[in-house]
Amino acid sequence: MSIDNQPQVILIDDNYPDDDYLLIALREKYGDENVKLFSTAELGMEYVFAHLSNKMVVLIDMNLGNNRDKGDIVLKKIRERTSLVSVIMMSANLPVLSNEELRRFINHHAVAAINSNDSVSVNLPIIEDTVNQLSLRVDCALEEWILRHSPTDREKPYLVTRSGEQITLNQLLIEIRLNTPFGIRTQQNILNLSVELLARQKEKL
Repeated sequence: MSIDNQPQVILIDDNYPDDDYLLIALREKYGDENVKLFSTAELGMEYVFAHLSNKMVVLIDMNLGNNRDKGDIVLKKIRERTSLVSVIMMSANLPVLSNEELRRFINHHAVAAINSNDSVSVNLPIIEDTVNQLSLRVDCALEEWILRHSPTDREKPYLVTRSGEQITLNQLLIEIRLNTPFGIRTQQNILNLSVELLARQKEKL
């Protein structure tokens, strides 16, 4: 199976030891090639944006030291490009987060916040659950289906909107990633259709 089909865990932290027990556990679970540590926000975001077709969970340190972009800014920039990447925020000072910081993380759809000082037995299950959810989301399944088409086919008109506008698969992919009203509506329509088809075929399941 190619690396693009495997879930990846990306850590963005300027002070995270490469031999940390959690990092070792993640590499044992998902493979060395699928667990990557970046010490700067720039390098981490560059990798994420270059691999948007991958199933990814990104762990971001809330305080990236001397880096230009702090954790909440990195989360915001990722959300400006895609809604499909699952993000977990990390901090050694989790209990002292301000209400404003928590509001920003919630508004930009961070799926969890973990204390980096907690044990592997506490944090690893949270990351594993987040990875497992990637395969259950309708938007991720739809994105995988689109990316199985050739680049040429993805540029051909595929859908026609109510206003008569032709939409290619690549345009649909952008709408889904950015979580636009059209992208959300398309996902909901597909989910409703899937439920209807399952209901019709229930005797065969």
